[in-house]
Amino acid sequence: MAKKSQKVKVQIRWYRTVTIEYRGVKIDLLELVSTYESEEAGNPLDILLNIVERLARKADGDYFEVIVHDGSREIMGESPRYTGKRSLFLYPVKIKRMAVIKYKDLKPADNNSNGEADVFSIKEEDIKWRRFRKEYYVYEGKIEAGDDVYLIIIDTEAGRRIIRTPTKQIILTALRSSQPPPRQETGSQKNGHE
Repeated sequence: MAKKSQKVKVQIRWYRTVTIEYRGVKIDLLELVSTYESEEAGNPLDILLNIVERLARKADGDYFEVIVHDGSREIMGESPRYTGKRSLFLYPVKIKRMAVIKYKDLKPADNNSNGEADVFSIKEEDIKWRRFRKEYYVYEGKIEAGDDVYLIIIDTEAGRRIIRTPTKQIILTALRSSQPPPRQETGSQKNGHE
């Protein structure tokens, strides 16, 4: 007896990469270019794989995702050629707002009972948020931040991501260490290879 073909809903979303600049930070985000929806019959995984393979040869944007809904579950495929610089979320998520916390925005923590010099705090109400007029998504991308940037906060529909930026101060502190870290030899170095 032949198995009845299953109807599935298919959604294809094309994005292009845009670079946003805010308070000394440049970050790559995705802008939705187009959305296409259809219904197809067949095995959900086969449908997904065929669509991803077909779309990989097109160039309607920088990145695409294909979502197949079979009624009880969702299967997602994506552009195999997208090579973002840094993973910010597992999949494209709509960004609600973004904040950049600079060192000058920090205040000494009130509850610093240990007397540590580098304990700071910032209150939620003191954060300067940037909301976007356009609809952007965060997924993978390059982030460039000035030396005065301490944190980048990204609020999305899937939650909040906080990114600590490396600074010259951290690098200089490591370089000024009185004793350099011990060099560990790897197997290739022991044999005279680097």
